[in-house]
Amino acid sequence: MLICPSQAEFQCLRAVYLRQASVFLICFSVDNRASFDDVSNVYAREVTHSCPNIPFVLVGTKTDLRDDGTTECISSDEGEAKAKEIGAACYVECSSLKNENVNEVFEDAVRVSTGNNNSEVKNNDKDEGRCSLQ
Repeated sequence: MLICPSQAEFQCLRAVYLRQASVFLICFSVDNRASFDDVSNVYAREVTHSCPNIPFVLVGTKTDLRDDGTTECISSDEGEAKAKEIGAACYVECSSLKNENVNEVFEDAVRVSTGNNNSEVKNNDKDEGRCSLQ
């Protein structure tokens, strides 16, 4: 696993590492509209341009912040719509603070990376927040 910094000065370095990947996790914080907008404006474009045949999973993080009632957050429906818009293999949400769906993020990434890249991946209604190859 490699975590690439998002700052513009690391763009050349990211391009080198992108080519070595078998799957990408494009993450945004559900409490940060700018990070959500950067998904389609920056990161999905960069990944699909540099590595058009490598699948990626869209991940909404910090979902525990929805529980405080004071923070305006991106909804699960908005995340699902963004995943479809950018051509993500699937969408999953997690909270590391509450340890919710953290393992599932990586399990889904492994499933997507080892599956047929041309397969359609949909959210599995039986196991909310998880992806399944269809």
